[in-house]
Amino acid sequence: LTEYLTESGAEIIPETNIDAGTRIYAVRRADMGDFEINTDIDSQISEYTGRRRYHLVFGAALLVFFVLFLFLGSTIVYDYMLNPDERFHLSYACIEYACAAVELVCGLVLLLPVPKYSKKIRELKSRRTIEE
Repeated sequence: LTEYLTESGAEIIPETNIDAGTRIYAVRRADMGDFEINTDIDSQISEYTGRRRYHLVFGAALLVFFVLFLFLGSTIVYDYMLNPDERFHLSYACIEYACAAVELVCGLVLLLPVPKYSKKIRELKSRRTIEE
């Protein structure tokens, strides 16, 4: 691996633990183009599929929490309508709605790259079909 990295123009940072076989850190100048270790199509498809799955799972989980916080906030407001003397319920509802907004934004940000990954997977699969 270290030979491949140096042949591709990367410089291995000497402070890494190469002999133990743990992690190797390498740097390469940006003007040399994209630096991809996975060069065969199947490895790239696997990498992008894993990235897409990660974003889908965690983005969907955050959207589930968004719905949960909306539900909790609305139940607190409903409870306040039944017992208007307890004013602190509205502050709890505001906190729940603020948490819901944060969850929504984080979930949407996590879901943003999913179409890009799907497009890249389709391109790689079509390229693999052409090469076969």
